[in-house]
Amino acid sequence: MLRQAALALVEILLGAFVGFQLGENLLVNTARTELRAYAQRLVGHADLLGKETTAVLVDVAGSRQTPCSEADIAFMQGLIHETRFLRDAARIRDNNFICTARRGKIEPPKPITAVPDLTTSKGSRIFRNAANLIGDDLANAVLFQKSGVFIDDRAFFDAPELPMHYSTFAIDPDTHAAFLMFGNSLSLRPEQILGQQEGIRNGILFTSACSRTFPMCQVASISVEDLLSQRRSLQVALAAFGSVAGLLFALMATLFLRRQRTLDKQLRRAISRKELYLVYQPIIDLPSSEICGAEALVRWKSSTGENITPDIFIPVAERGGFIGEITRLVIRRATSELAPLCRRNSAFYVSINIAAADLTDPAVFSELDQCISRMNIPASSVALELTERSTSQHAIVRQALTRLRERGHRIFIDDFGTGYSSLSYLHTLHVDGIKIDRSFTATIGTEAITAAIVPQILALAAALNLAVVVEGVETAAQAAYFSASDRPMSAQGWYFSRPLPPEELIRKTTVALPVIGLPVL
Repeated sequence: MLRQAALALVEILLGAFVGFQLGENLLVNTARTELRAYAQRLVGHADLLGKETTAVLVDVAGSRQTPCSEADIAFMQGLIHETRFLRDAARIRDNNFICTARRGKIEPPKPITAVPDLTTSKGSRIFRNAANLIGDDLANAVLFQKSGVFIDDRAFFDAPELPMHYSTFAIDPDTHAAFLMFGNSLSLRPEQILGQQEGIRNGILFTSACSRTFPMCQVASISVEDLLSQRRSLQVALAAFGSVAGLLFALMATLFLRRQRTLDKQLRRAISRKELYLVYQPIIDLPSSEICGAEALVRWKSSTGENITPDIFIPVAERGGFIGEITRLVIRRATSELAPLCRRNSAFYVSINIAAADLTDPAVFSELDQCISRMNIPASSVALELTERSTSQHAIVRQALTRLRERGHRIFIDDFGTGYSSLSYLHTLHVDGIKIDRSFTATIGTEAITAAIVPQILALAAALNLAVVVEGVETAAQAAYFSASDRPMSAQGWYFSRPLPPEELIRKTTVALPVIGLPVL
């Protein structure tokens, strides 16, 4: 009897302990999920800031106005007026501020004596406290040789979601140096910031996420003490329930936790169960208005019927180190499903996205060769798209692309204009063409500052003799703008057609698509 009572007491204490620990684990796991979502929202916010900063710096540097003339100052004032996050724009000569949009001409010129908090390998200087530069209120500043911008210190004013906190870091893409621009100071190692990791350090639960467009990373964090103190009642309730249920509750809780699957595990399972499938976005030859190719787009419909978008599961595969499995799946499906088209029309091609990791994966190259041979289609029928951000490892990329082009594949740089690779070596990558990112296409016919970048991209492509594919064409005005170009180019977007299943694409290729004035298929 005494032994049974002691065992029951042990079971009660064990159940209470397990319940208490389970409560803490549930809180932490829930907080991790919330931090991941928060970090992604911060990345989106930082991307808007990066686009504004880049656009204004480019426009100021490229202005043809006489520096610091009344017309020039009015020009800069107009730029700043249209921005959301920037407070001022400045011109620099011989390391002196000579005028800004807000102050006008500075006499005598104000020397830049402060030491920058971060100097990138490209020559950008970033200062956190602009008061050390020009006597302004607290704000960030980004300076180049001849121009600079001052970022409003309230740029992230609407970002806090207490009790979660944020930290915004600027990154040097080459040296991987990280500098805190906004938010809370955290004692994290560079690899924890750049590696898009999550964990607990010095009592702080954190999750990091980095932009694919601009060299910026975000860290969302919360104090473990704050997390537990705010939701202590849940722990107490679970501990009480555990003390009653004892080992039965512990067993049930263990089984419950084992049934939980992270997105990583779900995706691996989806690949093995062939839950991933392809749709194809038609690529239209603007001079002839005919479908000349299609981009293979991978989709995931889970066993529960939920559609999970690529911008969610592709980063998971990249971080998990199994993106190559998805790439090989796409290669197999695309070459099999569109083989009839490729054999019937040697000019038709299917475009497949590849990740940076795929360029060093022999299995991807082998899969590509085997599928082309098995389907009896020419290598030129398979084009490969590499995102601009993946070209940062120049030597590795150039070697891999050379091998692919020697096999007969066409190579395109995807989302061109949104990455941070150097234009000076674009011609040395030996690519066949570029795909203009949809963010630039959307500015056609608007007064957006970035609208002026599109003609510059087209001129660059002409100078390097690169083919051009325009992404995200959604209006008649956009289609007409690119159709009027004196250079042949291709386009894709919902104005021409939504992404199609393979059988519908094969049927649609027999119909010419007028460029202007036709509803979406």
